[in-house]
Amino acid sequence: MSTFTHPAFGDVTPDKVRSSLGDFERVLKSPSMYGARLAQAFTSTVPTVLMSPEEWELVEDIGSKPYQFTDGAGTISKSLGREIWSILRSKGLYDGLEPSTYQIRFKEFKGMLTVDTHLDETGGVRMRLRKSMKKFETSDEPAELEIVKAFDRPHGCYLSRPLVLILENLGVEPNILVKLQERAISDLLNSDELSKSFHRMMEGCRLGRAFRLSSIIKQTMQLVRQSEPRLAEHFLRSSFVREVAQVVKTTVLQDIKYGARVPIPGSFLLVGVPDEGPAYKKAGQANVFTLQPGQIYACIQYPDDLEPTLLSGPFLIFRSPVVHPGDVQKVYAIGKPPENMFCAFEHLKNVVVLPSVGTRSLASCLGGGDLDGDTYSIISYQPLFPPIIVDPAEYSDLAPAQLAENRGAEAQDICDFIVDFMTCDALGQLSDRLLDMLDSHSVGPKRRNWTILADMCAKAADYPKRGHPVTVDHDNFPRSPHRQKPDWRRISGPEDTKGYYTSTTALGRMFRSVSIEELATRSSEMDHRLIFSISPVVRSLVEQYLVPSDGDVTQLTALFSKYVRELDHIRYSHSLSYSSERRLSEAEIVAGTIVCRDLPKQWRKQRIDQMNVHATAVVGDVRRALHVPRDLCGAGREELLGALGRGWEAWSYVSSRDAGDGVGSFSVIVLGVVLDCHRILSR
Repeated sequence: MSTFTHPAFGDVTPDKVRSSLGDFERVLKSPSMYGARLAQAFTSTVPTVLMSPEEWELVEDIGSKPYQFTDGAGTISKSLGREIWSILRSKGLYDGLEPSTYQIRFKEFKGMLTVDTHLDETGGVRMRLRKSMKKFETSDEPAELEIVKAFDRPHGCYLSRPLVLILENLGVEPNILVKLQERAISDLLNSDELSKSFHRMMEGCRLGRAFRLSSIIKQTMQLVRQSEPRLAEHFLRSSFVREVAQVVKTTVLQDIKYGARVPIPGSFLLVGVPDEGPAYKKAGQANVFTLQPGQIYACIQYPDDLEPTLLSGPFLIFRSPVVHPGDVQKVYAIGKPPENMFCAFEHLKNVVVLPSVGTRSLASCLGGGDLDGDTYSIISYQPLFPPIIVDPAEYSDLAPAQLAENRGAEAQDICDFIVDFMTCDALGQLSDRLLDMLDSHSVGPKRRNWTILADMCAKAADYPKRGHPVTVDHDNFPRSPHRQKPDWRRISGPEDTKGYYTSTTALGRMFRSVSIEELATRSSEMDHRLIFSISPVVRSLVEQYLVPSDGDVTQLTALFSKYVRELDHIRYSHSLSYSSERRLSEAEIVAGTIVCRDLPKQWRKQRIDQMNVHATAVVGDVRRALHVPRDLCGAGREELLGALGRGWEAWSYVSSRDAGDGVGSFSVIVLGVVLDCHRILSR
């Protein structure tokens, strides 16, 4: 940054900014760690409750290094959790169930805070932070508790290319994996826009988030079906809704073909938290129930579920990415804890509780994980259980690389390290080599070259923080017997076979069996005006609170024209092609994805992320132009009524226009405004 002058603080320099963040003395000699700790202060967070020093305390971890059971995990009271959730809901950031755990940043601390209902009984202390969460030093002044993520729902678990290859090499029959994919494709092609599976598929793939598409369609269908059921079918048959659904399905099908991203039945992706029982036992609590090694606890509830579901029985557990044969372990979910014993976790939902006893933490066995926000996949689908379970790798942390000179790191040292990292990072090369060798069956659970490559991958993944590059000795580097790449690495059509061999593994069979054209033939021409068939229902919602009007046509025309220009800018600037003929479709922008796959995976992901950031900003601009309160729950009745009226005026205006760019997506935005205001007013 450049130095600038602030009216209150005077000259603001880079050194002043860094020194204001805290005392980094214990990591100052390591450029990589110093850079990582500085970056901690710039994490995207949501400020919530102001915490004074007397409201929190620092407590010891359970277990000892390097395998602490509570590495990165603390607790908060139920009352504090509800305050946090109320603030997050008021900002319109989440719409799920009240979470049991939050990923946080607070002063010099980072990690997870899980609701402990027993903490409300202790008096003034509302938050307990562990020493493993402390990364540097700061002052004792009050500070806001900042939320990185709230875990308000469970997520599905999916196969991946590494997992498919590892499971097959551990003895899982290839036909099981192929049939699982066939089932997923059949469910995809036969799903409709009203089904729970379709909306969970959208949420699982993080699609339509900028426009809140899944939530708006679900709310609309619930209201329309109550009064005019036939209009629901008209709405879903509109060309725009069908086009967006087609983009969603095509994207999911592409993920299946090019990433083996196949949903696994009876499986969940949950954030890991520790069993606090041993801490209570140490504090003198009697009759404490604790999880034993090899046991887990999980209770699942989706936002639309009436009751939670306790999981019980055998499960596979792993943490992505999987590279070592021991990264997949078998555990037992206990179901309901004993009623006649003190249990520290029986109230938790949508987390996986890991044991805090034994010789080593379960998290550290799973790809060297911890509990500062890592998520874990748990699978009950027994056909995927491998006949071989291998002991986990050690995954011991290396000491951070330090400067040769006896001095603290400066900004230039961090810049030098970033350049070195860009030059020496070998993680992609190592991961590709491991997958190629797994595909050729030239490695196996008992072959040393698998564990050698897995160990190198683990060290390369730690390079950004620990600062130790992995040196690849090409003369002694494990190699695949094939000179060509497996055909599932292709990103273009079937005619592009040069440089590829036909893989005989389950992954090769799964790749070749998927035809993206399957969905292209299912589209049809639909009347774009069917999306406005629900206008009588939308009008009836508005009439519950005010008399609808047509609004100022001149202002609405200016707003819509500006929106169309911004939409056009997104379509051209985030396209994967520089050709004017290959701009993004409106449906792609609303779905939050790019169907074209001409660029490498990482580049395409960056373009999609940038597109969604841009689209989110444009949606926000429209809502601000309609004077929609940012904090809907805290807004006054007059504010909500004004926004409701303007939302109806915008809906009425756009419904009168002929088909054209922006009509469909603009209608989704303003429909969301009406639904949001009506929902808050009707409480």
